[in-house]
Amino acid sequence: MGTDEASTVSSDTAPRRRGFLSSAIISFFFTAFAGFLWIGRGRLALLYLGVAGGLLIAGFVAVLSGLLDLGPPVPSEFPAAVFPNPYSDIAALAVSIASVLLVLAFIPTSEPTRWYSRGWMVLPAALAFFGTIAIAALLVRTLAFHPFSIVSSSMAPGMVAGDYVAASKWPYGYSRHSLPFSAISFDGRVLEKAPERGDLIVFKYPRDVSLDYVERVIGLPGERIQMIGGVVHVDGRPINRVQAGLIDDEELTGSPEAVAVYRETLPNGVSYDTLDRGADGPLDNTREIVVADGMVFVLGDNRDNSADSRVWGLVPFENLVGRVDRIFWNSRGTPIGDRSTRIEQGR
Repeated sequence: MGTDEASTVSSDTAPRRRGFLSSAIISFFFTAFAGFLWIGRGRLALLYLGVAGGLLIAGFVAVLSGLLDLGPPVPSEFPAAVFPNPYSDIAALAVSIASVLLVLAFIPTSEPTRWYSRGWMVLPAALAFFGTIAIAALLVRTLAFHPFSIVSSSMAPGMVAGDYVAASKWPYGYSRHSLPFSAISFDGRVLEKAPERGDLIVFKYPRDVSLDYVERVIGLPGERIQMIGGVVHVDGRPINRVQAGLIDDEELTGSPEAVAVYRETLPNGVSYDTLDRGADGPLDNTREIVVADGMVFVLGDNRDNSADSRVWGLVPFENLVGRVDRIFWNSRGTPIGDRSTRIEQGR
């Protein structure tokens, strides 16, 4: 009896060693975090979680802030949602291989059974890892930068279909629309700051807040805005507008015919290019609109191919999501360098 009991206790507590194959498989598919837990290396798992999470968030911020270039764009036949950049598959494979090598290098010669190294803990551990990274990325997207894709030519020639832009969240403060899906409802903005004339803003469409729009701020509270012959007038005075050439590219402009390019300069010195087919378009002559308090008047740069404040009215400050600071990628292969530089210089 005593011998059997002693044998049972010895068998349950005997040191053991995880196999190389099982450790490699778990590390490859669930990252080194799960692999370290599998072999009983809890401290290394936590260290990996901190380092990997920090690097991922730092890379995300570096790309959106312009410190890191994503490289050449993906060919247009590949959807951006599937291939976020041309090196994503290579990077994912490299991370998986590195995870395997890291874990195999730290497999102990023997190990006691630990609660977090039991087989049933692998999936929760992997979910915890990816969940932590997702929460950190969500915080960055809510408080710092939010990527948006341009799906139309309404902001051509500065921003075109296929562009991915980075919108800074802090310049105007935070409202309920700063949160994903406007999850928490509250009135007004925290740390509110009014946008400046010429800013490229991302905002919730006033008639349907489930939609994100991007337009350029033209009119500020208390001002009178009117279009006369295609020229913007602020408080009865026309802004500076000079023709700068023609563009004959239907994919870029959304027009089957050549479109004139005009260089506009706002009263505060912000300059940008606009497109206009003529001075007699349906939106080239409008009534005078007085911008109410807490509102802005916005226009698309492609004046004959944009539904903006001329059509549906003003944008409340509360609807602001962020300020477009740069273009960081184009999924269709359209060059972004000069266009992104102009956006950055126009701030």
